[in-house]
Amino acid sequence: MFGVIEQNSAGALENTFGASQLEITKLQQSVDELRGESRLLKAQVKAQAKDLSQSKRCIEEVTEKKGFANTNQLSALRQELDETKDVILELKNKLILKENVATVAMGVKDASEKSLRLADLRNSKQREWLEDLSRQLESVMQKDLQN
Repeated sequence: MFGVIEQNSAGALENTFGASQLEITKLQQSVDELRGESRLLKAQVKAQAKDLSQSKRCIEEVTEKKGFANTNQLSALRQELDETKDVILELKNKLILKENVATVAMGVKDASEKSLRLADLRNSKQREWLEDLSRQLESVMQKDLQN
């Protein structure tokens, strides 16, 4: 009977451990994906910053040549600059969100690992307790046989 309990406990622990390992693997994959997305977003932000810089230069050139420039063209460039700034701000916010998600994922991974260690400790204590009960039962049975 105690062997069945120990097997059930071990099986449950193995299932919990397996599920935790799977979750950790998924979280690690998610972190890797988020890191990849983060790199892409950083590259996009860099490209947008370059575009913004180029747009600013264009505006400066238009300002220097304002006698030749059409007011509508200047307005369109400013609107494009504002849209570019909005896109950069949105990308920056997405990047911050992705980094926060990655941080949370790492926290979940750490918590899962801690939970596994705690489960291992509990299992060890339960095993010791079962072994002690088995010894006590054996002792009682031997005394009964001797009497």
